[in-house]
Amino acid sequence: MLIHYYDEASGKLFLLIDSDAMIVRGLAAIILVALNGKSPRELLTTDIDELFESLDLFRHISPTRGNGLRAMVGKIRDIAAAEAAA
Repeated sequence: MLIHYYDEASGKLFLLIDSDAMIVRGLAAIILVALNGKSPRELLTTDIDELFESLDLFRHISPTRGNGLRAMVGKIRDIAAAEAAA
């Protein structure tokens, strides 16, 4: 589950991610630390792949989890792009 809220007053995008699976919750926490509370433009320019690489994250999760993580980031980027264009 991904819920977002764009606060027009501050220009920030706030995210809530939840899952029944504990590992997905942990991966979501990493994403939230990196992306939550940024402006859409800041979010779009954040190099999340660099963060994942510095954590050596994909070596420690399955390819399926990695694909899901990339999809989650992609969805968040789509939301940020839509808000930036509005």
